[in-house]
Amino acid sequence: MVSTAILDLLHRYAQHAAQQSAGIIVEIGAYRGGSTIALAKGVREVGRGRVTSIDPHLPATGIYGGKFSQDDHQIYLNNLQRFGVDSWVSHLCTDSHTAAGNWTSPIDLLWIDGDHSYAGVASDIIDWIPLVGDHGIVVFDDVEPGSEVEAAIRDHLPFSRFRRVEQIDHVIVFRKEHRSRTLYLCGGLQSSGSTLVSWCFLQRHDLDGIFDMENSVIHQDFSRVHTESVWLKMTIGSFRLIELVSFYEAQGWTVKPFLVHRDLVSVYRSLRGKLYGFDGATGDEPPIFIRVQRYLADLEAFRVRGWPVLSYENLVRNPRGELERLCTLLGLAWDEAMVSWPKNETSIAYMANGNPTFRGTKEGTPDLFSSIAKFQQRESTLKASNEVDYLETKLSNLDRFSSLTSKPTDDSSLNNRTLPPVKFCGTRRQFLETEYVRLNQKLNKTEYDLNRILNHVVFGRLLKLWKRFINSSFPAKGQEKQG
Repeated sequence: MVSTAILDLLHRYAQHAAQQSAGIIVEIGAYRGGSTIALAKGVREVGRGRVTSIDPHLPATGIYGGKFSQDDHQIYLNNLQRFGVDSWVSHLCTDSHTAAGNWTSPIDLLWIDGDHSYAGVASDIIDWIPLVGDHGIVVFDDVEPGSEVEAAIRDHLPFSRFRRVEQIDHVIVFRKEHRSRTLYLCGGLQSSGSTLVSWCFLQRHDLDGIFDMENSVIHQDFSRVHTESVWLKMTIGSFRLIELVSFYEAQGWTVKPFLVHRDLVSVYRSLRGKLYGFDGATGDEPPIFIRVQRYLADLEAFRVRGWPVLSYENLVRNPRGELERLCTLLGLAWDEAMVSWPKNETSIAYMANGNPTFRGTKEGTPDLFSSIAKFQQRESTLKASNEVDYLETKLSNLDRFSSLTSKPTDDSSLNNRTLPPVKFCGTRRQFLETEYVRLNQKLNKTEYDLNRILNHVVFGRLLKLWKRFINSSFPAKGQEKQG
């Protein structure tokens, strides 16, 4: 059940484990011993190490339809003897959860190829990953897109310590780092320029990660990121930046945050009339007023902690100088790729979302300088609205970037004005509720039509015969009409 390429991979990593460490290898799921033999030959060739192979060899049917039985156990033992590796293998004929409870030694190589259900893989990760030593290797089999294995890895592998190093076919290899990985966490309001900054940092040779995190979902899956350090850009809206700093630190990351600031009135004018700047009334599309309050609270927290703030206005005036300054504050060496943009979107691990205005500006521009020039040219052609509403007036008095050393200006001009209501109509929540009602009505109509057919004097009998002789799962049972 394992290809030659995967057997070669296991053999190679087993050799490495025996050469660089004690060669303690654990295999979860042995079947008839193909992968066991590859691992054992690796340690035998080095002359050090041991493979502990775990498989209860009980009758079972895998989630992909594979059949397993107790006969596999004897075939497994015979294969180990035939290839001369039985003395390098300890077989535990039990389930992996039970075996993990009695394990004490740090593991150098862990091969997870047992129960491929979500619950099975999640249990193996929870039980065995804490037992992997520093620099240890974990290999997962059958990591197909959309599979339960992929979902379990996404939800349970602690990426603050585990980094993807290789993939062959459907097998993915992760290495446990000897210390916490660094997460560079960038935040800002929509239309603040944070998307542009994110693109610049993801051009670096030593960074990969999330171009733009979904506003209402905290990103925790970093299985595609090969670089030692990880990049993540978020928009302050459903969450504050300081909240995510605390969250990721609690997960074991070494977090280096910074904030992108743009004049608040310019941000608001840019957002007005744009779909992605929707002034909503839900948790995933909060009112702009609340987003701004959360941003200002983050800005104050950065001032207190002395964390870096990048000025969008300074970036536009002096792109290289502002990025170099920020890199110095973050402890990063300068990388010319941040302004020359050699990568394309397919080179980025997670390239979803992102400000559509930025994508339109970036298209056809080869570097940062030409992109900024194109953006400024487009902005100069846009006519500013003469209408100044409550929120714009308030923002002009609340822009606290300059207030890092001074107090905000007086809000007395707003005493006789109020914030207008925000919209629920048009939010994703409203769309989902409307869609639910529509689908429920459609389902009720379908059930009504089906019952009419099932209760028909001719067609009802034919469908009952269909159920009996052709399709036993067909719901050929009529219901009494309700008044």
